[in-house]
Amino acid sequence: MNEIVRIDPIDNQFMIGMYGGLDMIKFKRDYRDSFYGIEACLFEKKDDMDQLRELAVQNGMKIGVHFPLRAHTYPFRDAPILAKCQQMRDDAYKAVAQELEYLSTYRPTYVLFHYPKPVILDSHVDWSIWTFGDSSEYEYSNDTSIAIIRQLSQEWFEWIQKQAKRYDFIPVMELDTWSSWFYKERWFLDLLDTYCDIRICLDMQRLYLQQRIDPDFDVLRIIRQLAPYTYSIHVSNMQCSVNGEILNRHYPVLPEQSTAAGWAPIAEYLKTIFNINGNVKIMFEHRSELISETELERCYSYLRDIIQSTKK
Repeated sequence: MNEIVRIDPIDNQFMIGMYGGLDMIKFKRDYRDSFYGIEACLFEKKDDMDQLRELAVQNGMKIGVHFPLRAHTYPFRDAPILAKCQQMRDDAYKAVAQELEYLSTYRPTYVLFHYPKPVILDSHVDWSIWTFGDSSEYEYSNDTSIAIIRQLSQEWFEWIQKQAKRYDFIPVMELDTWSSWFYKERWFLDLLDTYCDIRICLDMQRLYLQQRIDPDFDVLRIIRQLAPYTYSIHVSNMQCSVNGEILNRHYPVLPEQSTAAGWAPIAEYLKTIFNINGNVKIMFEHRSELISETELERCYSYLRDIIQSTKK
């Protein structure tokens, strides 16, 4: 008699990331047949994109795209759709439109964009620890206005929701940082209510880092506020020293990681999210090569247990 293999339904909310190309060693080590799919970004070769599509068909998995799928098709990593310069915004919209047209043959379930770009940084916070490619990626709140950001955001939301309906994908916005303009005022949530096809991605590591440097930032408040609108979360852990030095980035989440040692309270974050929205996808944005295969399985089991505890 054949043994019945029981698959935890929570696994269907798990995803792994592929950046730069299709890494079959990583795929065979990290992916499980019961997982939901793969998030792909900045692929160098079309052959890798085509092979990913074939893998998706063979394994019944979904493809998500972290814009852009193709590397070197645009001078910026993220499209500056909120740039003050009209020409830059026009070029950004054109680049996104071209990429979405290209992606139509791959039929991604969702396309994730970093928004807003440029990132809005609250002027009272010391952002020196934050990593940006160059100064074009951000601007300080005292160099712009909330009225401009609201207007340009509405234009972007209206346009991208139309594209989502045209190409049949879920548009997902990931905020690099959380300016107080987005959580102390109602306008951003009103936008999400109006353009209800648009969802949010919450990055656990970024949330933790901002909590450490921004005295006004309350992670759990943000999570509770945004959980109903959240489609996916990027999960990895970060460790900081007492003086704020970053010791580990993108480390897999393991149960022995304590807040006393400077690790983020990922279990608390996840329980808060899943108590409100049990359908969120977990995309493992960790460096799995930092741990053994046994530890990786412990990571997956630990996350399953955390989520399961919210369903009781």
